[in-house]
Amino acid sequence: MLSVTATGSLRRWPRQALPSSTGCKSLAVSQNILGRINISKGTPQTIACRFRHSSSFSGSGKAWGIRQPTTPQSRYQDSYSRSPQGRQFGGQEFIANWEEKALENAIDRFKKPNGVQQHLESLGTPRDKAVELVKGFSAKALRGEVPEVRKKALGMMATESLEAGMTFRTMGVTREEAIASKLDKTLWDAFFAHCETMFPPDTLFRLQRMRDISDLRFPAEWNPAARLMKRKIIMHVGPTNSGKTHNALMRLQSASSGVYLSPLRLLAHEIYERMNKAGTPCNLITGEEKRYAFHDENGAPLPDSAKMLSCTVEMANLNRKVEVAVIDEIQMLADPSRGWAWTQALLGLPAEEIHLCGEPTVVELVKKICAMTNEEVVVNNYDRLSKLEVQDESIYGNFQGIQKGDCVVTFSRKNIFLLKKAIEAETGLRCAVAYGSLPPESRSTQAKLFNDPDSGYDVLVASDAIGMGLNLNIRRIIFEAVEKFDGSVVRNLSITQIKQIAGRAGRFGTEYAVGQATTLVQSDIPILKKALATPMIEIKDAAVLFDNIKMPVRERIPFISAPIQVRDDTVVTAAKKLAKAVGDAKKISIDEVVRLPEKDSRQEKDLDLRKLESSHRVIMLYLWLSQRFGNVIQGGIESDAAKRKTRCEVLIDMALKQAENKKLKKKREAAEKLKNKGQTEADGQKEAMEP
Repeated sequence: MLSVTATGSLRRWPRQALPSSTGCKSLAVSQNILGRINISKGTPQTIACRFRHSSSFSGSGKAWGIRQPTTPQSRYQDSYSRSPQGRQFGGQEFIANWEEKALENAIDRFKKPNGVQQHLESLGTPRDKAVELVKGFSAKALRGEVPEVRKKALGMMATESLEAGMTFRTMGVTREEAIASKLDKTLWDAFFAHCETMFPPDTLFRLQRMRDISDLRFPAEWNPAARLMKRKIIMHVGPTNSGKTHNALMRLQSASSGVYLSPLRLLAHEIYERMNKAGTPCNLITGEEKRYAFHDENGAPLPDSAKMLSCTVEMANLNRKVEVAVIDEIQMLADPSRGWAWTQALLGLPAEEIHLCGEPTVVELVKKICAMTNEEVVVNNYDRLSKLEVQDESIYGNFQGIQKGDCVVTFSRKNIFLLKKAIEAETGLRCAVAYGSLPPESRSTQAKLFNDPDSGYDVLVASDAIGMGLNLNIRRIIFEAVEKFDGSVVRNLSITQIKQIAGRAGRFGTEYAVGQATTLVQSDIPILKKALATPMIEIKDAAVLFDNIKMPVRERIPFISAPIQVRDDTVVTAAKKLAKAVGDAKKISIDEVVRLPEKDSRQEKDLDLRKLESSHRVIMLYLWLSQRFGNVIQGGIESDAAKRKTRCEVLIDMALKQAENKKLKKKREAAEKLKNKGQTEADGQKEAMEP
């Protein structure tokens, strides 16, 4: 059994009393949850979790009693009195009918369309039947006909929840939160009992698993389908360009059914196209779109006809049994923001064979995680197929040293375009660009231009986005710098980042079979050499969950993995609107979160690339959430949001061309100005020579 430790408290949590953001009308709760499987200090059976809560009251908060601002020392006593009278709920801070008010608030939460009703519909229950069940049960509970939530039971529950809340007192958990958490769970349990005579056992089992997902302490127990299988775990580890992913994909292609889990949408697209081109029908699912290999005579998709699936790792289906699964970039399970998805896939995929591709640094961690599930791990080590040479000299800041096939790597969007402009001005070579905020479709177009020897685009200027799996025909990587701004400070690139980026130079089977790496300035050469010669550091822990969305747990979980770029204010603002809409169960259209220039309008003649990139991120977020909250956010292939996505991508390509044309226009104007200046000087000299 896994043990649990909490920052600020060493007391064990009662299983039935985990705190949750309740979302009740009188209480707005913000939680920040970070759970990690930690093997650096002991056995892998220890999970360290940190919960940070902050509470505020509004509106109908009088039902709970308004607390005045308190000091850190007095806050706990304000929430829980040590006096015998204070241990009883219903004292000075509570009005006499607090039990009824607490139950009413809990029923309001329970009846929300995004709650139990949506889960019933997802299991195949007709909407009318789901509404009827929820409405009938809620009415019984309010009339006092549900024993688990009668007044006496509520009083006992409040006392038990208070004791549980004490465990978290150093982190500011209030008793209102503890009561609401216990009450929510009790209502769900009671509803299951209410439905026992109306649903088959398998449906009740799945409903129970949905409730249990909010218990974060036992990750190895989350996925019973995977636990019932004797899975074979095969690791393919080695540096970039070593053939590890290729071998795993060849095994996938030969399987009767399978799934590829990608770290990037662009790679998911690439494998989807590769499989179908090779004659292996494959579907595609990312957070924003779905594509199918087969359609019926009317053009409707046939999702179950293709036995192969390529998807982003966050979209992994843990209920679909397959013969082979491939999880790419497995070392990402240590990533603090996205690592939970890799950990979830490793623990939960119901596949006979799971092939993990990544760095050797993660081998011991994977072995210890799999020891929790009593599964053996087979490790295949790979060496780089092509040679990588580190040059002794940089290009000394001289762009004329840049040649065809070079990729200059920098770490800001602004620098990318400044370098592109400078390189083209000094060398006459045309540059393609690739960076993280560029939409995958546009980035794919730019990559194809660079890879095509006849396109006229000879150099690539890119961000560190190229470090993760993009297939590019790069002769030499040139680091513009070996440090980057991480959002708060400028720091040196990690060894992993330098190795991944430099490793993209040279590609087995191409004209650049020997890769090279250098820097823009000579002072960075020793840092580059040292990083590439340094052994990788073993990864010690795997992320399970990071959460800072103000929503109940059942609704908040999809937002944890949503593509919200917190450094983009436009995306953050849109995300808040969408979260509020989901929380309120109120439909929200794409027009309410993003606007694009109208066709043939004045704005279209002078496009702002940065604004378009932000708009595209918002659209992709909207489409991503539409697949989780379809009753509120309208997505799909024929939706307005999908059409807006296509329109935005067209505008982005137009903006890139406009920037190119502006640059050419400036060149022509400068040349014309120089020509006119020369003509004027010649005319002046001619006049001066005339008698």
